[in-house]
Amino acid sequence: MSTSSTDKLLILNSILLAIILALIIILNFSKLKKFVKNSEDIEEIASGDYPDTRYYPNQDSLKVDFESLKNDTIPLPDEIIEKITTELKAFNWNDKFQTEELSDLDHETVFAKQFSLDPKASKKMIVIIFSNYSGNHYHVARGMISLFEFYKKLQTWQLTRKYLAFGIGTENGMEPLWCKLVRIGKNNKYAVIVQTNYSGNSGHEMETQSVYSEVGCSFEPVFEFTNYEHYEDYPIYSEYTEGYSNMRIVKSDKVWFDIETKREDTQWNDKTLGVVKRFVFNGKKYAETNRE
Repeated sequence: MSTSSTDKLLILNSILLAIILALIIILNFSKLKKFVKNSEDIEEIASGDYPDTRYYPNQDSLKVDFESLKNDTIPLPDEIIEKITTELKAFNWNDKFQTEELSDLDHETVFAKQFSLDPKASKKMIVIIFSNYSGNHYHVARGMISLFEFYKKLQTWQLTRKYLAFGIGTENGMEPLWCKLVRIGKNNKYAVIVQTNYSGNSGHEMETQSVYSEVGCSFEPVFEFTNYEHYEDYPIYSEYTEGYSNMRIVKSDKVWFDIETKREDTQWNDKTLGVVKRFVFNGKKYAETNRE
C-alpha cells in the first residue's frame, strides 16, 4: 500500500471516530449534563463552602442537675422553678456550646427580682439562670446565662418572655460576679447589667459591665463598659483607664435612655473630676456621641 493510500485511510478513520463520538455525546447529552453538575457540586463542597458553625444534636444521655435552681438566698415559687426546668430541658445545649462531648450540665439561679411596671398592675418577676458543664472550667471558658420573665395573673405566674443562653458568665466558666436589673427606656423598658472579670498576661486585670436588653425578638448586648482595669507591667503602647470608672443611665423621655461614663476613682457625683462620655442608642447598640 502506498503512503498516500495510508494517509487517506488514517483520515477516513479519524472522521469515522469523530462521527461516532458526536453520536455518543448527542445520545447521552442529558446524562453528561447531570454528571457535570454533580462534579461542580462536589467541587463546591470540597472547596470548603461550609457554614461557620455546625449543628450538634441534643444528646438523650445528657445528665442534668437542677438542684441549684432552688437557691436559699433567692427564694422562688415552685411553679416558677417547674416552668424554668421545662424550658431548660427542651433547649439544645450541645448546639449552643458547640460540642459533642457534653455529658453533664448544671443549672443554678443567680438572680431574681420582682418589679412593678404599674402600681395598679400585678408584678413581674425576672429570673436569671447560669448553665455550664463540668469540662468547661479552663481559663477562657464561659458558661451561659438565660433570662425568664414572669407575670403574675390570678395568683399564677405566667411565663411571658424567655431568652436562653443570651449571654456569658465570667472567666474559668464561673457564674457572673453579679447581675442588676435597671430601667433603660420609657414604657418601663428594662435591661440587665452583668458584671464579669478577666485576668491575662502582664498582670492584666479587667472588670466589665455588659448591658443586655431586648432588641427586636432577642436579648442582646447593647453596651459594654470596662469599669476597672490594671496592668502590673504597664505596656507602653497600650491605652487604657487605670483604676475604676463609673457608668450611669440618664433618665429622660427617650425610648432608650442615654448612658454616660466617667473616669474617676470614687462613686459618681457632679463634683469629682473625670472625663465624661455620652452614648446614645442607634437602633442596635449604644454609640458614643458629642455631649451638648
